[in-house]
Amino acid sequence: MKNHRKHIFLFSLSFLLIFSPLLFNNEIISRFVEEKEIQTFSNEIFLQKESLVKTVNTFNHLLENKDHENELILFGNKLKQIHQNHSSIYVFKNDLPIYWTNNFVSLNYFKILKLNEPYVARLNNGWYLVYVTENKNKNIFIAGFTLIKREYVHQNQFLQNEISPVFSLKGRFDIFLEETPESKVIKMNDATPLFFIKKNINKSTSFTEDLLGIACLLGIFIFLIFLFNYFQYWYSHALKNYVLWFYYCLLAALWFILFLSEFPYQYFDSLLFSPSLYAESAIKQSLGHLTVNTLFLFFATLMFYVSFAKKKNSAEKILSGILFYLLPFIGIFISSTIIGLIENSSINWGLNDIFGLNFFSYISFLVIGILFLIYFLIAEKVIMCFLYHKKNIVLHTTLLAFSYLATSFVSVKLYPASDFFLAFWSVPIILIFILNQKKGEINYSFFSILLYIFLFSLIGAYLIEKTSAEKEEKKEKITAIRIGEDKDPVAEYLFLELANQLISDSYLVDSGEWKLLNKLVLDEYLQKKYFTGYWNKFDVRFTYCRPNDSLIISPLNFTANCIDYIEKRQYKEDFNKTNQLLYVNAPEGGVSYVAKVKVYDVLAAEKGALNIYIEFFSKIFPKTEGYPELLLDEKEIKQTIVPDEFSFAKYKQGTLMNAAGEYKYPLSSHVLPIDSSTTYFTENGFYHHVYKNENSLVVLGKKEKTILNHITAFSYLFVFYGFSLFLCLIIFFRQSFTINFYSFSNKLQLFLVSFILFSITLFGLGTSYYISTQYKQKNYKSISEKLRSVITELEGKIAQYETLDNGLRDYLTFYLIKFSNVFYSDINLYNTKGELIATSRQEIFNIGLQGTLMNSEAYNQLSILKKSEFIQEEQIGNLHYLSGYIPFYNNKGQLLAYLNLPYFAKQNELEKEISAFLVAIINVYVLLFVLSVVIAFLFSAYLTKPLRLLREKIAGVQLGKANELLEWEGEDEIGSLVKEYNRMVIALENSAEKLAQSERETAWREMAKQVAHEIKNPLTPMKLSIQHLKRAFDDGAPDLNKRVEKTTQILIEQIETLSHIASEFSNFAKMPVSENKNIFPESILKNVVQLYSETENIEISYTPSEESKYAQIVADQDQLNRVFNNLIKNAIQSIPSEKKGFIEVAAFIKNHSFIVEFSDNGTGISNDLMDKIFIPNFTTKTGGAGLGLAMVKNIVVNSNGNIWFETEFGKGTSFFVSWPVAK
Repeated sequence: MKNHRKHIFLFSLSFLLIFSPLLFNNEIISRFVEEKEIQTFSNEIFLQKESLVKTVNTFNHLLENKDHENELILFGNKLKQIHQNHSSIYVFKNDLPIYWTNNFVSLNYFKILKLNEPYVARLNNGWYLVYVTENKNKNIFIAGFTLIKREYVHQNQFLQNEISPVFSLKGRFDIFLEETPESKVIKMNDATPLFFIKKNINKSTSFTEDLLGIACLLGIFIFLIFLFNYFQYWYSHALKNYVLWFYYCLLAALWFILFLSEFPYQYFDSLLFSPSLYAESAIKQSLGHLTVNTLFLFFATLMFYVSFAKKKNSAEKILSGILFYLLPFIGIFISSTIIGLIENSSINWGLNDIFGLNFFSYISFLVIGILFLIYFLIAEKVIMCFLYHKKNIVLHTTLLAFSYLATSFVSVKLYPASDFFLAFWSVPIILIFILNQKKGEINYSFFSILLYIFLFSLIGAYLIEKTSAEKEEKKEKITAIRIGEDKDPVAEYLFLELANQLISDSYLVDSGEWKLLNKLVLDEYLQKKYFTGYWNKFDVRFTYCRPNDSLIISPLNFTANCIDYIEKRQYKEDFNKTNQLLYVNAPEGGVSYVAKVKVYDVLAAEKGALNIYIEFFSKIFPKTEGYPELLLDEKEIKQTIVPDEFSFAKYKQGTLMNAAGEYKYPLSSHVLPIDSSTTYFTENGFYHHVYKNENSLVVLGKKEKTILNHITAFSYLFVFYGFSLFLCLIIFFRQSFTINFYSFSNKLQLFLVSFILFSITLFGLGTSYYISTQYKQKNYKSISEKLRSVITELEGKIAQYETLDNGLRDYLTFYLIKFSNVFYSDINLYNTKGELIATSRQEIFNIGLQGTLMNSEAYNQLSILKKSEFIQEEQIGNLHYLSGYIPFYNNKGQLLAYLNLPYFAKQNELEKEISAFLVAIINVYVLLFVLSVVIAFLFSAYLTKPLRLLREKIAGVQLGKANELLEWEGEDEIGSLVKEYNRMVIALENSAEKLAQSERETAWREMAKQVAHEIKNPLTPMKLSIQHLKRAFDDGAPDLNKRVEKTTQILIEQIETLSHIASEFSNFAKMPVSENKNIFPESILKNVVQLYSETENIEISYTPSEESKYAQIVADQDQLNRVFNNLIKNAIQSIPSEKKGFIEVAAFIKNHSFIVEFSDNGTGISNDLMDKIFIPNFTTKTGGAGLGLAMVKNIVVNSNGNIWFETEFGKGTSFFVSWPVAK
């Protein structure tokens, strides 16, 4: 009943998980849920609108009769409440901001559309609910913004287009100001449409779909557990072979249905089942497919493991033999699957970077672990079967060796670059199986389980590290080629068509002068309409020039004709070739182009054609200065960012053009240890990949992996697999998995290991906290020092100015970029009103990642509270970083500006530092763990040695036998226990001697009584006969001779009786010395049976098994003959004379013992006499001394045998004797 409940629970849970997509994606249910979500969203919008209106009006009320200083102090108390509401408040006076709660909102294109009425506006970085009111008394506007949805130009790990977390609506939705097909309206309380929302089904997979993919795997796993448990139950209660075949057929059918139908289809929309993550073949289309395949294979193997027995029929013996020879091929199948998973996936396999691992990395590690477990189960069962039978071991071992040779040949064909490890990694596993077995059985101890985890972790780490290194080498080559690219033929071809579109673009042709005045608007239009997709690999810049336009060139501030400067001084190219890309030999390396497109503006024709100069710079830059990931899409990051673990140098004509990274490359390539054929070299602990093309040479360097790095990979897998196995045993196999906690040795080992684990965990947590705190302090100090350094540099450039206006913007930008490259940090400069003057990275503000106003808390600290320096954590999207602020004074001591350093570049170093520490901790942990296990094993063995000896000695204590005393030098508790044991042994020996003496005396008394009794019986008739004879002699009887003859006969008979009695007692009291040797008992038994076969009225049958005919035992042949004689004679005598007797004698082998059974159809033995059968002098017959069975038992026991009987009163008795079969 309990099993049935368990089966029902597992089936129901798996059914719910597997078919959950039908509930989530059912059209009716989905539509209902979507309508409910949107209704809830609409209500939340209403509440946020009410809150925003109330907050704005509150600010308006607080502004009445307040001067500027007090306003800021008063409003500062409201900051926390505003931030919690995800709202922003801006106060404008004379169209200029005088106060703001935060700088999340980009006001570049903000225009007040409505007063005192909420509306929705699309700004640079998202959709906002806006409410604006006016304080006419002070000519002040107060604008409130509540974020509805983030929408960025670029999307990556930090920037995600998603609904604001203040709303419960999740998923992929787009917002529109006008109604579109299938869109839903969001209304105000008066039923006025506020905006429209529509679900976007074309975007990438959502979190819900990924969650459904995980639910699928979990559901399939639980269903397979149910299936296995259900069929295992019926396997033990029904026709085993039919159950097995049905189980395997059902597994195969389910697998085909799942993969051919792809049902439910919703699972296959998740990233887990997406080929973008991993794809290798038709049956390994994704990581999800591979995981499901592995689970099906595992549960098929598990059923084979629990159902396959060593003593089976010939078909299963053949199967075990085939699998034995296929073990090497199974090993190479598993290793090739692992290699394929690593080579054909985009999963992060960097075991040295813990924070770089994601959910799919752990799924992959689990798949690898399950594959190893499959091999373990098959190998253990097959090898134990092979060792149990032990036939033709040399032949089988030789064939297995040839199988391994064939496997090595296959591995070389499949993977030409592979080493012998791929073919022979399973050999140590097989050897440990052989060494760990005893009589074809394996008893798994804690130590042996750790050993197997150790080996499989070592094998897995080797495969992952080796394959990943080969994969990384290919990527490094591609990166080097990308860095070394000089031209892009695809871009050149695409631009020819694109230039024609630019010339005829109506927006440009009818632009008017106002559009040229707002360069940002025109830049954004061209970027979004024309330069997306393939052009994202370039940083595109635009310059607009008419024939008479001039440029102010920084930092020298001289004026030059726009066209002349660009064409003759900056690039010196033949710009007569319009509408095509002109390759530029950029000094910083990379692919660089410039193009000139002429557009004839209808509205400004008198000023001449508008020349649009378009510059293309390849986005190849190191992951160092600033944070370029914020300005790139996810795909562009992979194509353009050189990972920070790399160093690179690009040379042209032997001269260094560009370099970045930790390794410092020389200025000339001639000093590098390379020649024309060099593809790589190692130097100063770095591995350098060399790539050459016609015009340049690229050297890409990466730190060489140390032994510690390789140990880390093993350590991480060891911990992961050990922890996973422990959880699996506890959750799924807790009933069959038990640890003997009653053993003192196990308790001691568990305590030592647990104590070390607990200590390491506390140490790791404490040290991680310490590192985080120290790193934060170090960063604060570093930012503070850089702020002072930048201030010092700027003092020499702008300290002479009394004010900083927009006229100095280009001048300031030039120096901020210069200092940014020196200090490896972005730099922003704000005026005394908190407005941005200049920045080293204008793109951050252009695309709305950050507003152009200074952080409100920083402005409050520096401007109002007069702090000399302020550092805090800030946020752009999901990126958290430190940002430092400091006031800047001119030569007269007047406040000139506020300097800001957003510390982007160093923010990820904390994760690296903690990751490196955790990696070291894991290495130390594994080392300590292994040492703790060894120490616990040895220490517990040392401490429990006297306890084991005590247990063994106590178990071996026997009366009448010399029992050894223990020696223990210590005076501890164990020493006291040993002393008590020795005292007990001595007392026991004394008691045993007294008992033996008493028993001997009692035995002699009993013997004397019995001898007297037995002798007295024949003496009485002897005495009477002699007395009668004497009387006859005295009387002179005539028949005296006859009486003498008769009396003599009686005396002779009685004397023979006395002699027989004396012989019987002599034989029982003192058995002759046995001459034990290897004999064939079956032949002796056969002769004895034949001797009694002619007994009258008795039919004796003899049935020996085939195995018993060749079995030998160690015994005395004569005594064995007496045993068989006595037992057959006893059987004959137990049958009444008036009854036809049947005696069956059988010989057979069981549990390595030679057993003989003597069965008769006699009277049997009553219950009250059973305990006395083997007692001397006891007999159930009217004659005899009762010593036959007692003597038989004595002989059998002395020859290391055993004797017992089974009886049924009135029907007969069966006596059994057994001896161990001689080796």
